[in-house]
Amino acid sequence: MGWSQPALAALNPFAGVYVGTSQHSAGSISCESGEFAIIVKADGNANALMVDIIDRTALVIEDVIVNNDGSFSANDIDVFGTDLIGTFTATGVSGTFSDAFGCFGTITGTKNPSTGPLAEAGGYYTGTASGNLSGGGLTGTTSGPLTVIIAADGSSLFVSSLTASGDFFGTVGDGGTINVSSTGSVSGTSLLLGTIISGSINMTAFTGNGTFSETTFVPGLGTVTHTGTWSTSRQFALPEPIEFSGNDVVLNLPGTGVSVLLNDNTSSVLLHADTAAAIAVADVDNNGVDDVIVSFPAGTGPDGNGGTYISKNEGRWFRWIHKRRNRSWPAISTAVVRMTCSSISEWVVSPVT
Repeated sequence: MGWSQPALAALNPFAGVYVGTSQHSAGSISCESGEFAIIVKADGNANALMVDIIDRTALVIEDVIVNNDGSFSANDIDVFGTDLIGTFTATGVSGTFSDAFGCFGTITGTKNPSTGPLAEAGGYYTGTASGNLSGGGLTGTTSGPLTVIIAADGSSLFVSSLTASGDFFGTVGDGGTINVSSTGSVSGTSLLLGTIISGSINMTAFTGNGTFSETTFVPGLGTVTHTGTWSTSRQFALPEPIEFSGNDVVLNLPGTGVSVLLNDNTSSVLLHADTAAAIAVADVDNNGVDDVIVSFPAGTGPDGNGGTYISKNEGRWFRWIHKRRNRSWPAISTAVVRMTCSSISEWVVSPVT
């Protein structure tokens, strides 16, 4: 039977959802603080939502590269020339930022659990919101984009940017933390404007819709009421958790050094690899559990000829399979395995036919 290699993407060790707060200061004066959520995809691309309660802005920052050592940077994330630099760890994220006006500060956040009632329906959602404005004898309408990050435990953050027309004008950002229940019910109050959010997420269609309402006092007009509806659809899902029963796999492969798949017995898994190897995770045999793939470019690897090794997770032990043009196999006597194997005899190498 023939076997073809699956399309593999590099797995970033910091994939997941991170939530936290920011504090922006100029000397001893606080000039910005707020909330944020960041979703890091398996390929290391990250999208962030940030809410600023001082200058009343809400930001969507997309396609930030998270390196395999956890470092990242994003330049000019707002109209004030703010640059953000930080580092992800197994349990959180931290960083510093500064703008062109001498304002600087920090972000601090924790990694959300990778399991929970929204593990299947969570992810990165985008959509639109539209509403009606009325107050002081004036009327108008609003419309604009809406973005939401939903974590596996249901904690979420949204950002919107609505532009007014009619008797009103201007664009207003809003956003803040909301909650999505285990049944998909959405509720919360925005950080910026105190907007009341309600609605639901369809747990199988991965869409959402609902209503919002907000009342603001505007000098010269009095009370202005803003009500409307919102709808979203998921753009990509949460990165899947990688579980290996609390064990580590240490691969001491001839000619390439040591590669380590490290499970720290929490919901997070760190992947470390020699620079000559690329580690990815995929269910290559479609048995419902993830397998580990280590790929070596030409001129590297155990025998210096490159190739792809697959550690097949069959529930009890891992088996290494090397796809080669011939059936010869390099010695693996130096491989060090710490799994659920009772003896090294369960570390089986077999050719792919």
